[in-house]
Parts: sequence; C-alpha cells; structure tokens
Amino acid sequence: MGRENRVKDIADYSRVGLKVGIEIHQQLNTGKLFCGCSSDMADKRGFRAERMLRVTAGESGRTDKAALFEHERSKSFVYYASGSCLVELDEEPPHGINTDALRTALQFASLVKGRIVDEVRVMRKIVIDGSNTSGFQRTMVVALNGSVRTEKGKTITIPTICLEEDAAKIIARGSAYDEYELSRLGVPLIEVATDPLMSDPHEVGEVALHLGTLLRSLNVKRGLGTIRQDLNVSVKGGSRVEIKGAQDLRLIPRIIEYEVERQLSLVDIAKRIKTISSFDGSEDVTDVFVSTESSVLKSAIRSKGVVLALKVRGFRGLLGRRIQPGRRLGSEISDYVKAYAGLGGIFHSDELPAYGISDKEVKRVKNILGCRGDDAFIMVAGERQRCVRGIEAAIMRMRDVPLGVLKEVRKVKKDGTTVFLRPMPGSARMYPETDILPVKTAGIVLEDVESLVERQKKLQKSYGFSKEEAALILRRLPEFGEIVSSHRNVPVKLIFHVFMVLPKEVRKRFKVAFSEEEGKKASLRIVDALNEMNIAREVLPEIMTSLIRGKNVRWADFKGIKEDDVRREIRAVVRGSPDAPLNALMGVAMKRLRGKVAGSVVMRILKEEYKK
Repeated sequence: MGRENRVKDIADYSRVGLKVGIEIHQQLNTGKLFCGCSSDMADKRGFRAERMLRVTAGESGRTDKAALFEHERSKSFVYYASGSCLVELDEEPPHGINTDALRTALQFASLVKGRIVDEVRVMRKIVIDGSNTSGFQRTMVVALNGSVRTEKGKTITIPTICLEEDAAKIIARGSAYDEYELSRLGVPLIEVATDPLMSDPHEVGEVALHLGTLLRSLNVKRGLGTIRQDLNVSVKGGSRVEIKGAQDLRLIPRIIEYEVERQLSLVDIAKRIKTISSFDGSEDVTDVFVSTESSVLKSAIRSKGVVLALKVRGFRGLLGRRIQPGRRLGSEISDYVKAYAGLGGIFHSDELPAYGISDKEVKRVKNILGCRGDDAFIMVAGERQRCVRGIEAAIMRMRDVPLGVLKEVRKVKKDGTTVFLRPMPGSARMYPETDILPVKTAGIVLEDVESLVERQKKLQKSYGFSKEEAALILRRLPEFGEIVSSHRNVPVKLIFHVFMVLPKEVRKRFKVAFSEEEGKKASLRIVDALNEMNIAREVLPEIMTSLIRGKNVRWADFKGIKEDDVRREIRAVVRGSPDAPLNALMGVAMKRLRGKVAGSVVMRILKEEYKK
C-alpha cells in the first residue's frame, strides 16, 4: 500500500475498520480510599524510603507480561512522604473503603444507568513499576452495563465502572532507580471504560467531553491532571493498542489519526516481511569509531562503553519507513531498546551516514557484519551489559514485525504521536484483596444528582444561552444561578459578560496577570455594584483593573445619571465650543461623563444637540 493510498484510507475510517474505546479516570474530592488521610496533593517530602518490588503470579497462577517487563528492568524505587501515614508506605494494612468515595462512584453509575453490583469486592492488580508501594493497585467494580448517547443518537455502552486508588506521582526517572512522591497515592479514582464502538476521531472527543461533564456533576477534583483519558484503538488487521495520557480533548482526533496511520503502516510492512530468518550474534564494532565525529559514540567510548552492531536480513529500506510524522519503523525498535535496556536508542543503516557517522564508517560496519543486498543493520552504544540487553530487546521487537500491530500500551507525546510504554497487561495480574471486607451496596443511601448535562440544558432554555456559553458557565461558575437570583437588577447577559468575558479583556488590554479566583472575586464586586447602580459597560475594564491591583474604587464616581442630566451636560459642552468639530466635542463630553453613561448614548444626544 503506497503512501497516497494510506492517506486516503485514513480519511475513510469505516473502510479501515477503526474501533475506538475510551477509559476515563477521574479523581474524587474525598479523603483517600483506604486510609483516613486527606486527598490534598500538596508535595510532602519529609520522609524518604527506598524499596525494590518483586513480581508475583496472579490468581490464575500465571505471571502477567507487563509485570514481568517491569521486573526485568531491575530498578529500585525511592519514595518521599510526610511520614505520618503507614498505609501510604505499605507498613500498615489498608482501612475499609472510604464510604464517601464509594457513594460518589455509585452516583455516577446511576447517572449512566449502570447496574450497581450487590456487593463491592476489592481486587489487587499487580503493578511493580514503582507507582504503588505495595506492588499492586487496589480496584473494585461498582457497576456494569451503563451507557451514554451521542448527539447523533448513537448509544455508547459502558461495560464496567470501577473505583480504584490513584498511583504515586513520578518525580524523576533514572537508569538505576525512579523517585516518587506519595501525596497522590491512594486518592480515589472513578474509572469509566466504554466498549470500542466509536469509529470517528471527533466522535471520541465528543464522548470524552460528555463523560467528563457527567463526572463533574459530582464531588470530584478540578484542575490539570485530575481527569485523565486513555484510548483503545484498533483497525482491521491490527490489534488493540492502549494509548495513555490523552489529556487534551482537542488533541484526541490527531492522536487517533496518527495511530491509524501507524497501524496501517505496520500491517503493510508485515505483508512485505512475512517471515524473518534467525539473527546472527551482534558484533563489537567499537574499533571502527575510535576517531569518529559522532558525539554520541564518542561519549560512549570515552566512558569505557562499547558499540555493538547487528545485521538484520531483509530490512533494508524498511527501518526508515515512515509510520507516523517524525517516526519510522526504526523508532519502534528504538523504543524497545530504551524501555528494556535504558539506552538512548539505536542507529540504523537506513538513516546513515548522519549524526557524525561517516560513509566510510558505515561501509566498515557493513563489511564486518557481512551485509549484502537487502540486509540492514542497527547499532547501540553504551555500557556493555546494557548494550547486550539492548540488542536482545531489538531482536525481540524485530521478530514480531511479521505480526503487524502488537498489543501494547503506548504513551502520547505532545505532538500526538506515541511511543512504546510497556506490554499490554492481562487478567493474570489480578487476585483478590484479603485485607478489606466486601461492602454491600444496598445500605448506601444515594442522594439525587442533577447532572451538568441537565443543568446545561436548563441554562440554555431559561436564559437563552448557546450550548457553548452554558458549558462555559458550568465549567467556570457553577454558582451562576445563585448569583442571578441575588442580583435581580442586573441583566443576565451582563452578569455573563462580567464573569466570563471581562477578565479575559482586562488581561489582554491592560496586561494584568491574575488568577481565576481573583478574577471571580473582582467580578462579584462589580456585579454587586451593578445591582445598586447604573454603570456604563465602557468603564468596567478600568474598574476591574483597579480592583485586581488593590486600589480603592469610589463607586459613586461611576454612578450613572438620567438621560435629561446627560442632555444638560452635553448642551453645556456644545455651547462652550460652538465651532468645534463633532469628534472634539465627543472627547470633551466623554471626559465629563465618563463612567456615568454609555458612549453610544453620549454620541446619539451629541448629534441631536449639534444640529440645533
């Protein structure tokens, strides 16, 4: 399949059999899930602990592939905590399930018409990447078979709704150990997983927004990082790939488009390769580069490292084949080398000579390896043991090229492309939690919850707001209805302007920096004043700027006057300079009436008096 045909197929998602499901993880604004600690995620580093985690078999007796991948990296982990909670450090058994968190999860299940389970049982999910001090994440199913409908009337089913604990926050990654901070560990998460029923990238963004809006109807945390989206993507002939870190809803269509291109490219490459013959052993080619101009190779050799090269039969021209913008098949192999061996990546013959590596050095490597015809080669550089591991990882990935798309977990980059993160975990990592008793749901009282979707429709119907305006109000000013009720003398649209538009105007026009909360407080003071007196809209930016800067505002200076008084002032201006042009008179009039009346009213009356 040529590049032109592939692009055409990407645009026709039904033709390529695109299937997308979405997983959403929303932090709850309750205490932590299994201890009495606050879920405030302030950075606390008063205590330091170091651990190593071991892989164990799940309930089935099998070892999970993703857990084994982490185990083989042989890393240790450093944890920073306040030192006050032994549950966080896994030095004390978990307490019972946080009832407030469980109630919130059940409320969400009700919003999507899920079938709430009779009894909630906690399971352990083996995770030994260091993000959990215990070596597993606790999770529980709270409801099954929910659903939402898209704007076009399509039903998207939600097979499971879970409540689980969030992971520790990564601070730094190193070759020997990773560092984590524990304030986030144990914060409750609602996990919502849809079936892979979406076949258009923009539809996925719509469903994610709808689910996020429903979640924000509840007692959840707000702000960056409090809600996370993962995507499950596959095409015809491909495999399900989980993409983590789709934070920006606007980026979701691009992420899916790039993943479709990647999977179609890998399927096409697999057809070309079909089978791979056995690999010869790698060769130490360090001597070839003793005088190299490559800064990477030079640095590795100076650090007493080595350069190993491997011949790859039948891959000439394929390692450099584009699979995503800025990424080639060689990038896929490089990802494995980085993940499994902790090296910086690979060099491959389709991209050489480059990076300071000369044509002469490339020819010498090919000669040493015995490359002929369609043969290609890859190289790694660094500490010998890591290089050996890197070659093994590269061979492992290249052996799977004839399989096309691998089931794996990938991480989103800022440009929407993705990189390999770890193998796809499976059911082998699950086993029951023995420290926490099951909870029957029948005894939990659920208050009625009006979803944000319903409240958004009410705003549109009651006040004539557009869908976008209503969504903005609910996102930034949930108490809008109460403000309207307590400020009957202020038009609803003016209240919207003061809270939603004015802060943005002040930031842009007056170059004033202030937080959303500071803007909200200033807006409320302005609306309070508008409820008592008439103030021209033209001076509201000036008033807000003064409030933000902490200046004393003399509200009486801005109190509006009646039209008869305005006309009297304008007559005096015209009589004082009868021969002055209209624009000059307007300037004088506005100076005298500034803040007391709208400029449009001043101009209208001035034109009337100017003609007399």
